[in-house]
Amino acid sequence: MRPQCRVTEIVPAETHDAAQGVRIDIGSGRSEKIAADLVVDTSGRGALTLALLDAVDGQRPEVTEVGVDISYVSAVVEIPWIQTPPAVPAPGMQLIADFWISVL
Repeated sequence: MRPQCRVTEIVPAETHDAAQGVRIDIGSGRSEKIAADLVVDTSGRGALTLALLDAVDGQRPEVTEVGVDISYVSAVVEIPWIQTPPAVPAPGMQLIADFWISVL
């Protein structure tokens, strides 16, 4: 793992049957290629893997989408301390500095 950089491409092997590494953007328009025996696409939607499959004329996997209808709300609440905070906060609460954050 490298700080302050972003993977821009999974580089295919010359035989087009595997990945040989990744190309990273290291800032200011500069890029660098890093060889790898194993590449895991953690980009979120698999865009880098799909681009690799397109580059090697590979078959894209079948796509199934599942709709999710979730809503949430959060609030930051300042609580004046009369005593020390509890060792374990209530469910859905997180203590950061002198504030409770509640996610519902």
